[in-house]
Amino acid sequence: MATYQILYWNHLPMRVRAMDINGQKSAELSPRFLEAMNKAAKMHGMEGTVMFRWSPPQEREGTAEEVLSQIIRELDEAFPDEIPLTPPDPENQAA
Repeated sequence: MATYQILYWNHLPMRVRAMDINGQKSAELSPRFLEAMNKAAKMHGMEGTVMFRWSPPQEREGTAEEVLSQIIRELDEAFPDEIPLTPPDPENQAA
């Protein structure tokens, strides 16, 4: 069992860390996420680290390395090639 967290800049995932009894592993998402963050920051006039936050810890079966790889793959697949520069509108997300 491993615990993982996702580092977000505003609504964009940037980095994942996973921990198990053997220690912690972390990795950044693909460069396209950093590019989207830079474009969004410029578009909205937001600079610096104020917008960074870690998600609450979550658990998943597997080693830290396995979970890290799974989460990074899932996040990469969840965002289209053109990463949205603004957060989704909650009103349009209703079931």
